[in-house]
Amino acid sequence: MRYFICPLLAPPSIPQQRGEEKDKLLILEGVGGGVIVPYNIGKCCKFLFAETYAFFSKPVLLLVCESFWRLTKMTQELIDLRNSILQGNYADTLAIIDELEGMSKQAILRNIESFLKILLIHLIKNQIEQRLTNYWMACIRNSIREIQKINLKENKKSYYVNYDEWENLIEEEVIEDAIADASIEIMNGKYTRSQLSEILDRKLIITTAMTFLFLTYTYSPKELPAIMDDYLSQLPNDKNW
Repeated sequence: MRYFICPLLAPPSIPQQRGEEKDKLLILEGVGGGVIVPYNIGKCCKFLFAETYAFFSKPVLLLVCESFWRLTKMTQELIDLRNSILQGNYADTLAIIDELEGMSKQAILRNIESFLKILLIHLIKNQIEQRLTNYWMACIRNSIREIQKINLKENKKSYYVNYDEWENLIEEEVIEDAIADASIEIMNGKYTRSQLSEILDRKLIITTAMTFLFLTYTYSPKELPAIMDDYLSQLPNDKNW
């Protein structure tokens, strides 16, 4: 089941439901819209939206909501896997294992792409507006730190996105969406997506993003914040803007 997702700007009110009602869809309403989810997930959304909105940008909130749907699908796959094993149907078992592995990797890559888009949006805003707020710096720093954690596989020796794969990932999957989202925010929507795409030094944005991303392979999570401060200080920042 897919859910219609709209970001909330205020915590929703969760009505009480009885017995059979708990399996029905619940519409959560807030200042900025609503999200349709099963009741038990709605109980979780009250906390997520109330406590998380102040710290993360919109793409992260959408990812949090969508992850519930992916968890539901994965749970069904696990049930199917158990049944296949009990029935001795090993061909289906191997197929389900392959699908689960694929789902897991896809979810991780989507997570990486979401943080990568946040990184690009703020680098684009920085280039066009030639300024750097504390909030923008925090978004850039947090995006890189999250990517570092997510990208490292459990064996602590290999990565989901390798050193030489970032440029293609940015160009093919992420930068167009980042430009579209950044156009809404830059100078209160002064530029359309196409106008922003024309004036943007795309190559510089990609090079800068990759410079930050490459740090994740060289420095430990403990060392990374201090190293990033040095690189952030080199970004354009007209304090008289």
